[in-house]
Amino acid sequence: MNKFLDDPLAIRDMKIDDVLDVVLLYDKYEFTQGTKLCEKIMLDYLKRQSLMDLEQSYKLNLHLIIDLAVIAHQTNMKEVFEDGIDYLLKKLSGSMIMFTEEHLQKILPLLKHLPSNFSTNSGLSRLGRTLAALHGPERDDKSLTDMLNEPGVEKILVAHCREKAGNDLINRCISEIQLCGTGRRMVDGPFSRNIQGWRGNTVLFEGVSVRFWIKRATKDGEEVWAIVCNPFARLNDESQQEIYWWAPYSQNLYMPPLRGWVPCNELAKGNPTLKYILNETVE
Repeated sequence: MNKFLDDPLAIRDMKIDDVLDVVLLYDKYEFTQGTKLCEKIMLDYLKRQSLMDLEQSYKLNLHLIIDLAVIAHQTNMKEVFEDGIDYLLKKLSGSMIMFTEEHLQKILPLLKHLPSNFSTNSGLSRLGRTLAALHGPERDDKSLTDMLNEPGVEKILVAHCREKAGNDLINRCISEIQLCGTGRRMVDGPFSRNIQGWRGNTVLFEGVSVRFWIKRATKDGEEVWAIVCNPFARLNDESQQEIYWWAPYSQNLYMPPLRGWVPCNELAKGNPTLKYILNETVE
């Protein structure tokens, strides 16, 4: 670091790592030209194409980008701060799995100091929706700043993204669910993934054209996994669905349980079990 303080010519060879060593001192002692040079080097590093090239070559230094954003805020480098935060928000709205609690402890406080032009930033909006969903009904009218101030918010976000990454992998591994043991051959069979849950085939059941689903449904005030029947003409009308079997204490399960289904309809026979049918390969 000393060579950049004592030798003006050495400044011309300054690299991005060197900037982190000296920029706070330059700013503290009002070395204007040195601070401006640091700012230019930081801006060059944060160019979108440069970061994309680093990503593709697996040479991206996330710690460095976070430190640049923190230092830019401390030294009032508006353009560097906005470029750094814009990149970090894009990553937060996508591959949040790359961030640790320590990373978020540095990043989240910076979000309270965003300029007004970030109010429509898609990454910031998505982060706000994620936090609101994690808070659930308790959120009330809390602002994003209020939610960022919640104790342990970094731990909550990291745990959420780990769970999401695991669930995404499960989705890619399971191709369909096989329902067995209902005592009704037309009900047993494969169920395919659908946005509403797992969808069975359309069948004639008790003289009515219906479709059975394995999905979440409300039972005794709790949203649990259930095997439900919908008249084919009213497939999207949940008020018309009937729960045939349900799985007690399944409200926190990401996937429906393999066994433990309890009948709750006089037409529900047998002892249903599920099998997960896996894809041969996951790429």
